[in-house]
Amino acid sequence: ATLEPVERESAEKDRRIRQAVTGVTTLEFPLAVMPLSKLREQGRLVSYEEARDAGALRFCDTVESAVAFAAGLPVMFVSHQWLSRHHPDPKAQHYPAILEAAEALCARQGLDPESLHIWLDYHSIPQENTTTKRLAIGSIALYAACSHYFLACAPEALHQDSRPPCKVDADTYLQRGWCRLEQWAFMAINGSAQMYVFDSSLSQLSSRRRWIEESVNVFNGHFTHEADKALLVDVVLGLYGLAVIAALDPSVAAGRHRKGGGKGPQHVPQQASPPLAGPQLIELIAERRGLIFPRQHFGDLVDRLEAELEWGARESECLARESTSPSTTYRAARTARRTLDHTGSPSHRTCSV
Repeated sequence: ATLEPVERESAEKDRRIRQAVTGVTTLEFPLAVMPLSKLREQGRLVSYEEARDAGALRFCDTVESAVAFAAGLPVMFVSHQWLSRHHPDPKAQHYPAILEAAEALCARQGLDPESLHIWLDYHSIPQENTTTKRLAIGSIALYAACSHYFLACAPEALHQDSRPPCKVDADTYLQRGWCRLEQWAFMAINGSAQMYVFDSSLSQLSSRRRWIEESVNVFNGHFTHEADKALLVDVVLGLYGLAVIAALDPSVAAGRHRKGGGKGPQHVPQQASPPLAGPQLIELIAERRGLIFPRQHFGDLVDRLEAELEWGARESECLARESTSPSTTYRAARTARRTLDHTGSPSHRTCSV
């Protein structure tokens, strides 16, 4: 009888781990992206509500339609530090930098600029309704996973809320906890090969080792509200689970964005430098384990996740010979990872305008 509370706690932790892993592939709010051509037409960064009412966004309502859309058309996830509390770019300092970076990326990758679509928090996440805003933030990992490219837009600029306005740049961007989370979300699924930073020009993040090392330390980043850290535990845990699965079984991550399907031409990103992914990413995380997964927030959840996945991987190898089955957590993580690798088919409904 004395073991019942312990067993109950253990079962609850296992349930939480499974939900964290499957939550990465849950679309709680539609994926909303803006064609680069429409972003040019706006002349500035506009809110989700303004972009929606102007018909400047394309929406995907399901995971299947989002991944199918990304299989045919390139999507760039833009991460940036807001330059005031109520508007990300009140003096239009980041807007021209985002356009310049997008054009440079198209030239580097041989993309038709008309095909490039942009995910950016201000026009992709509701700003006025707190309920839908929270749902969209809860889907940010999936938004990043459905993107081919990651852009950290961090040119020198002035933050307008301080008096006098203070300078922000790539260094201040990298210190922001939410910016680190966005980088973590993309890197855990896609690796670092297609991650770029634009400060004065476009360059690959994989060439900046210190940057990569800092970006995985989400919980050491600066948060305006410290309580936000507790909200990110399950997101980071789920993303780490998918990274571990890719390291244990690279076959589940093979072919991301390489298969046909969806609407539009097949798109395969060109890699100009070795990616940081799978085992390399896991090694980097292991070196900074205590910082990346602080005990006060994670407890033993990471230890339990790793043990479950490693045991499940071993058991899956014996599945054909024995009557055992992989752990529930392992199956959930593998299924979640394969969901992101699924590219859909012409029968899937594509994104709407």
